[in-house]
Amino acid sequence: DWFETEAVRLGCDQDTWRLSANNAIAYLRDDWPTVGLPLELCPTCCRTGLGRLTVVVLRNPFARLASYYSNDWRVRKGHLGPGLSFAKWAEAALGWDGQARNGSQPSDWLDERDRLHIAPVFSSLPGAAEIVFRLEDPEVSLQRVERALCAPPFRHCTPLPAFPSGGRGAGRRASDVLWSKRAIRLVERLYRYDLEVEASVAGSATPPRPTPGVNIASGKPTVPLRLIE
Repeated sequence: DWFETEAVRLGCDQDTWRLSANNAIAYLRDDWPTVGLPLELCPTCCRTGLGRLTVVVLRNPFARLASYYSNDWRVRKGHLGPGLSFAKWAEAALGWDGQARNGSQPSDWLDERDRLHIAPVFSSLPGAAEIVFRLEDPEVSLQRVERALCAPPFRHCTPLPAFPSGGRGAGRRASDVLWSKRAIRLVERLYRYDLEVEASVAGSATPPRPTPGVNIASGKPTVPLRLIE
């Protein structure tokens, strides 16, 4: 049924879509069963993005940094910066003074993989053709993607599967660590486009300053950031 629906959407005649379906199913007899997809659904078409819907997955940068520090960097590289608190790690990683309190340089414990994971999603405001999928609100984001797919030129109106709920406590991740005021200001400056886009998607006209007890993206009360005394 799926093949037939796609074929009709693309204007293929019955003989063509049946041939495509037979060729695809033939791969299921291989030692490593796979399903061959029509060209317009083939991942190789994503190289240029031609004819594709661009979906940008966006997570609140405060949550991203806290999550990466706690669940990745500290596990893999914590021994390179013993005693390095999250606030000092964030300040050094985001380029405040170039070194942590213990005198180590970020280059000692922050490589290209780390920088890739903590880099801002946006370096400018996105275009109208880009759909933002906000991880803090997956149900609404999924509906946004479905509406875009159902509209011209895609006209693909099949409901999408539910988005995974994520790890336990993911929504409170930013409050799991202690923040310095300097680290907050750095995030606000370096991730200003991420915050502005998130605020816009969340329905806020302007992104408020990240103060304790206020959601950075929408200005609505939520899990507060915990500040160093």
